[in-house]
Amino acid sequence: MQDEPPHEGEFLMRDFLRWLTALSPVRFLVHALGLAPLMRKAYHHMAASDGIFRVEVAGVPMQFTAKTGKELLSLEGLLVTNRGWSERAILEGYLAFLRPGDVAYDVGANFGIYTVALAKWVGEGGCVIAFEPVPGTFQRLLANVQLNGLHNVTCFQKALGERGDTVNMHVYPDEPWCSSFIEIADKSISRVQSIQPVEVVQGDSFRRQHGLPIPRAIKIDVEGYEHEVIYGLRETLSDVACEFLGCEIHTKRLPTGFTPAQIMDLLKTCGFTKIVVSSRGEEQQLACYKR
Repeated sequence: MQDEPPHEGEFLMRDFLRWLTALSPVRFLVHALGLAPLMRKAYHHMAASDGIFRVEVAGVPMQFTAKTGKELLSLEGLLVTNRGWSERAILEGYLAFLRPGDVAYDVGANFGIYTVALAKWVGEGGCVIAFEPVPGTFQRLLANVQLNGLHNVTCFQKALGERGDTVNMHVYPDEPWCSSFIEIADKSISRVQSIQPVEVVQGDSFRRQHGLPIPRAIKIDVEGYEHEVIYGLRETLSDVACEFLGCEIHTKRLPTGFTPAQIMDLLKTCGFTKIVVSSRGEEQQLACYKR
C-alpha cells in the first residue's frame, strides 16, 4: 500500500518528493527513463546533504550515516514509512516494553537501528550489548553509536550460535541487512558482493566469559540462523531476569528439518509462556513474554 500524502504541517519539499516517487506510475516512469540513480542522488543531497539521516521514533531522536541516496531511501523505508517491510512498528513495540535502566541484547545489530534506539531509551542507567559479525557493517554500527553520543553500548564483532566456529557469511552490497550464512535465492536481492568468514561464539559461554549482565530483553534478527542463536543462549533465555524476546523467523532460510513451530517449542522450554506471532511477508515476527 503506498504512503498517504504528508499532513499539511509536514508538507516540505522532500516529503512531497518521497510521497510522489512512491506512486506506482511515477516509479515506473523513473525506472523506464533510467532516472533512478539521478533522482536518488538529488534526494540524498536535499534530505541528507551532510550524509546524516535524522529520524524520531516514539519520541527518540536518532541519527544514522547515509552515504548514498539508496542508503537514505532504505533507512526511510525502514523507519519512516508504514510499508510491509518497515521496522518502525516493531521497534516501537520494543520501546514500549523496556524501562530506563534495563539491559538489552541486540543480536544481529547490523548498522544499529535497534541498538541506538534501545540505548537512548534505557538511558545511562541501562545498557545495550550488540553483536554484529560482518566487518564493514560492524564499523557502520560503531560509527552510528558514536554519532549518537552513546556511552552505554558495548559492541562485539561476533555472531552468536550453538557452538564456536568460523562460518562463511554471504554479504550483499546494497542490502546489508540481508547478510546471511545462507545464500539468498531471491533474484530481487543484489548479487553477493563477497563471502566473508566470520567468528561464531556460543552465546551463554561468551556471556559468562565476559561477565555480561543478563538482559531483560533480547532482539534476534539473523536471517535464518535464529535456531542456532537460541540454542546457544538457552541458559540466558531461561533466566527469570530475561522477560522478553523479539525474534524474526525467516521461514524460507531455516535449515532443512527446522520449522517455526519447533523454534517456538524451544522458546517455551526457556519459560516464555506467551508468544505473539505476526506475519510480515514470508517472515514471522515473534514477541515472547514470560508474564
